[in-house]
Amino acid sequence: APAAQAVQVSPQSAPAAPALQVSVMPAPPSPPVVFTTPTTQAPPAPAVPAAAAPPPAASSIALSNPADWPAIANGLPLAALARTAARQSACTRIDGLNIYLVSPTSQLAAPDLMKRVQDALRAMSGKHYQLHTSVVEAGAAELSQSASAHDHVQQVQVQNAAEQAFHADDLVKGLIALGAQVVPGSIKPVATSFD
Repeated sequence: APAAQAVQVSPQSAPAAPALQVSVMPAPPSPPVVFTTPTTQAPPAPAVPAAAAPPPAASSIALSNPADWPAIANGLPLAALARTAARQSACTRIDGLNIYLVSPTSQLAAPDLMKRVQDALRAMSGKHYQLHTSVVEAGAAELSQSASAHDHVQQVQVQNAAEQAFHADDLVKGLIALGAQVVPGSIKPVATSFD
């Protein structure tokens, strides 16, 4: 690493003031320039992001069991608060085309948000479902059946599996035996796809 150069700076208007020493580091070296010889092959096609899976066909969504709600809520074409409202609500009962949901807050159970959830559900299912929403206390047992609660359980399971696999590795065991320590919270699963 290049040595720093010390520069003395003193104010001209106040000669009695002590000098200020500033260290100036030279700029890092530029990366080397690489020249390539043109080839006769065509350049590779640019990577195209994978298209999102299309939503299920209208006829494929049929709610008959409240346990189906998490998968349906995750698949609804919603954004922002409407998506959050759908994912954090849980279905407690289905009576024909009437779906009864519970929500952890009155803000997420707001009529305008639930109307967007209902409209998305109707568009995807082709059925005239009617949502009925009530608010329950956060942490209520009913909310354990929401899409976000299901995703949280899955995240915990993936994290626990990653930690178990890490600690079961022979190299890790050998390093710990030599005095190495694992930083709490530093073990992360290789790939996750949660909201």
